[in-house]
Order: sequence, then structure tokens, then C-alpha cells
Amino acid sequence: MDVDTNLPEGGDGVVLPEGNDAETKARRLGWVPKEEFRGDPDKHRSAEDFLKRGEEILPILQRDNKRLHENFGKVEKQLKETQETLQTYSEFAKKAAEREYKKSLRELEAKLDAAIELADVSQARQLRKEIAELDGGEPAPKPKPDPIGEVDKPAVDPEVASWIEQNDWFNRSASLRTYAVEEFGELEKRYPGKTKTELLAEVKQRTVDRFPDKFGINPKREGAASVASPTGDGARRKTGKTYDDLPAEAKKACDKYVRTIPGYTKEKYVKDYEWD
Repeated sequence: MDVDTNLPEGGDGVVLPEGNDAETKARRLGWVPKEEFRGDPDKHRSAEDFLKRGEEILPILQRDNKRLHENFGKVEKQLKETQETLQTYSEFAKKAAEREYKKSLRELEAKLDAAIELADVSQARQLRKEIAELDGGEPAPKPKPDPIGEVDKPAVDPEVASWIEQNDWFNRSASLRTYAVEEFGELEKRYPGKTKTELLAEVKQRTVDRFPDKFGINPKREGAASVASPTGDGARRKTGKTYDDLPAEAKKACDKYVRTIPGYTKEKYVKDYEWD
């Protein structure tokens, strides 16, 4: 077998490189003598320098390689945690959206019932349209004007009819009527034990408080005096919840979402959380 002329045969038929021990070791690591070096001759190193440099660089490479693996492991762990967090958030957001939909639907249906009970045909039509849009259906077509003498008004409770007659502002002002219908629906849903007389009295009081100028009242001059509410002022206040009110597990989930999802806030989580 042909052998490189620069490599004399050694004992037992083993081919060994020429030169001293340093050159032998350096050749095993890829070093070549200057006459075989194909790079810039000025950059060629002796076998001794080559080995010395390898001994200095190898620990650095090993250290950097270890650090690279550690960092890669951290990235993999963070990616896995992020994927798990986004998965749990997706489920959380879906449930929050479902609750919001059901809440909106209940509110619209309550307002629709109130509009029907108070014989507000235009408001009832508008609410039916909003319910259709909320359900993802096509917007309800714009109603055609009813022929004169054929207005389809629902039967009105005698007590409600009497109240409407005594409060002419209800039919005189569309904005006051819309507000009163919405308030009646809210009160009827929140206080099912109250009589219709009590609910109507509260509706009027709320309407006067909301639009005092429509009733010829100057709040600055006459103060904030008003008729006592049958439901009490405290019942109208909503109990505010904050991050501090969350259970420990919910706080942990909130912190993870805030840390992982750009722009996500504690306030958003508190708003979407399903409170008991």
C-alpha cells in the first residue's frame, strides 16, 4: 500500500508521523508542518504552540458548550410553560366570554320584557334587533311604519297604564322613556319580591335623579334632596372586587398571565374572573 513519503513506517507496521512527540500529538489534532500548510504562512504555528493553544481553548469551548446546553434547556422549559399558560388562558377567556354573552342576553331580555310591559313598541323592536345581533344572526330588518289605526300595542297592565297617565313625561320624551324602560327591567330582575307600585315609584325617582333639568329641577340651587328609594341607595352600589380579593390559586394564574401575555393586566383578569 502506498504511504505518504513524509510518514515513515514505525514498529509493528504502524505508520507514525515524522518529528518529535509534540508534532506527533499535534498531527493527530489536525496540525500540519509549514510546508503542508495551505493558509497564510505567517499564521502557521509550531506544533508546540498549536498544542498549547488547544489546551487553553478546549476548556473554554467545553465551558461555552455547557452554558449553551443549559441556556437551551431553559428556553425549552420557558417555551413549554408559555404554551401551557396560553392553553389555560384560552380556556379561561372562553368561559369569561360565555358568561359575558349570557349576562348581556339576560339584560336585553329583561329590558325587552319591561318594554313590552310598558307598551313601548319602538323600544321593544330595538331590543329584539339587539338580541338578534348578539346571537350572531342577521340584524333584524328595519320595521315598516304601522298603518294608522292598526298599531300593534301589547295589552298594558291597568296599574302601569295609570302610572303612565300620571307621568306624561314618559310619552313626551323618547330619551326619558328609554331610560325608564331600562331601569324598570333592571329593578324587576333584581328585586322580584317588590310590588309593581314600588318598582314604578323607584323608576320615576331614578329618572328624576338622572335628568333633573327635564323636570325643572336645578340641582345646584335645590340640593340633592330626593324621595326615599324603596330599595335603598346601598342596593344600587356594586361591590368592587380587586386583585387582593382573589383566592391564592387565582392570583397565581393571574400573575402567570400578566407575566406571559403582552399587555395583559390584573384588572382584566379581575373583570373576567368568575366570582362566587
